[in-house]
Amino acid sequence: MAYRYRVRNPRLQARVFLPDWFVKIVRPGKEIAKDTVQLHVPLDMGKVDIKNYMEKIYNVPVAKVNTRIQAGKIKTTQWRNDVITRKTADIKVAYVILKEGTFEFPDMFPEISPKEVDDDVKKISPNEKSIEDSQKAVATWFQ
Repeated sequence: MAYRYRVRNPRLQARVFLPDWFVKIVRPGKEIAKDTVQLHVPLDMGKVDIKNYMEKIYNVPVAKVNTRIQAGKIKTTQWRNDVITRKTADIKVAYVILKEGTFEFPDMFPEISPKEVDDDVKKISPNEKSIEDSQKAVATWFQ
């Protein structure tokens, strides 16, 4: 059995803190206050754990944490002559109220105006011309 090399003196060994939980920021379905952040957290994570997680790892001051457990969706599928019903996993939703500041979910896919699209096409057109010029040197039966 192979063992990984470990430094005997722990002061010389690098320490990396990796949390046991995975927390995901989600866009709320309904409009909520600007100082509130909606998170999906594991079911075994409590309010105190969520508050400590946000304050210690992300240095975000938290005023209050509210949680609820959202029931998983029930999905039915037909297999041969039977109907199979399955339930997805439950999700714990945490609403973190910030002490100071506001949180706005970022706009990841902004609308592009037609003018910006035309500008992009103009930037590409010199490259296309060079490709067309290089294709003229090739015999027509290759094109």
